[in-house]
Amino acid sequence: MAVAKAIQFLTIFDDTYDNYATVEEAELFTQIIERWNIDEIDQLPNYMKIIYRFTFSVFEDYEREAADQGKSFAVPYAKETIKQVCKAYNKEMKWIMRQERPSFQEYIENSVIAGCIFAISSPTIPGMKSVTKETIDWLTSVPKIVVASLTVCRYLDDLGSFNRESKKEKYLTGVDHYMKEHGLSFQETKDKFIELAEDEWKDLNTEWMNKTWVPKDMLEQILGYVRSSEVFYRSCEDAFANSEVVQTTLLLCLSIRL
Repeated sequence: MAVAKAIQFLTIFDDTYDNYATVEEAELFTQIIERWNIDEIDQLPNYMKIIYRFTFSVFEDYEREAADQGKSFAVPYAKETIKQVCKAYNKEMKWIMRQERPSFQEYIENSVIAGCIFAISSPTIPGMKSVTKETIDWLTSVPKIVVASLTVCRYLDDLGSFNRESKKEKYLTGVDHYMKEHGLSFQETKDKFIELAEDEWKDLNTEWMNKTWVPKDMLEQILGYVRSSEVFYRSCEDAFANSEVVQTTLLLCLSIRL
């Protein structure tokens, strides 16, 4: 349930920055999230107050659960993940609204933060008996296995959402950035993204084998995240935005099992 709530408010955050907030509203929201003070809510426009209250409600539940499980050390980390995601969304919005074109490397680095794996995995920590303060410190160091997972997701997400996002005249996708920077066609860029994703998978698998001291259930969370991207964005389709795509995949899996 905690993960479902995290995905819910992160999706709302993403839509808010992408489609609803002005530059000034987005900057204000990012600053207030950074300070994490419910007393500042009246500074926000009404529609953002709803989002802010919901976020605080989710985290109140999270703090209680973490305390009950003796995992209160995870709470500051979980809050920090949300702050970082909002900063990444805000930076991306500024690029778009100011018609700036960052380098592909800058885009990827920011997108890795916006990928939300830290924010999505943090709600599961109270339920993991094997997770300790050392595990949180490891996650905070932004380990290679997490970066590889997020980068795979970014490549596949950009390929899957390209057709939908390219219809928005204001928005440049990662595919657009790479095509323009390297002078490639869409097909050439698609092939390159698939190649880059496969390289990241190699790093991810190597890290999986080497990180024997990291709790396995935490590593499985990271792997689960990247595996889900293979389902959501397989065949360069966007099943996250179009549920019929993933529904077809799930029905196929069920029919095979039967």
